[in-house]
Amino acid sequence: MKAFVMDRMHDSMAICRGVFALAVVTMLGCGDGGPGRVAVHGTVTLNGESLEQGTIAFIPTGETLGPTTGAQIVNGVYAVPAKKGAVIGMHQVQITSMQKTGQQIEAGPPEPPGTMVDMIEQIVPSQYNTTSTLTVNVKPGENNNVDFALERPDT
Repeated sequence: MKAFVMDRMHDSMAICRGVFALAVVTMLGCGDGGPGRVAVHGTVTLNGESLEQGTIAFIPTGETLGPTTGAQIVNGVYAVPAKKGAVIGMHQVQITSMQKTGQQIEAGPPEPPGTMVDMIEQIVPSQYNTTSTLTVNVKPGENNNVDFALERPDT
């Protein structure tokens, strides 16, 4: 009986050592082998005026694989640092900016009935965000300064 317990313990230890070795080998392959990222920066204007605030997103398209990245737009300027930068290749660009309309609407749940909040609207036309036609080719080792001059036809 004692030999049986020792054999099972030996087998369990061998399995544990094997799992540990597999984990170490797997982790060795988890280096910084992801897609190359580069910084992207620039300006955003709407009808010739700096976009006061908003967001910009770079979404890989076509054969470009990798994560979506983006940045806040502040006073018409955005900057995506290399560490969180865009992957090299083609991207669809989506730009959004919300603005108060000057009107109040009822908040709705979970707020108490009668609670009023500022109404906000998207001021960037959909062809630059939800149905964006903007694209950019992010290049390796280059100064990826990309400016966007957006036009809103209703103003």
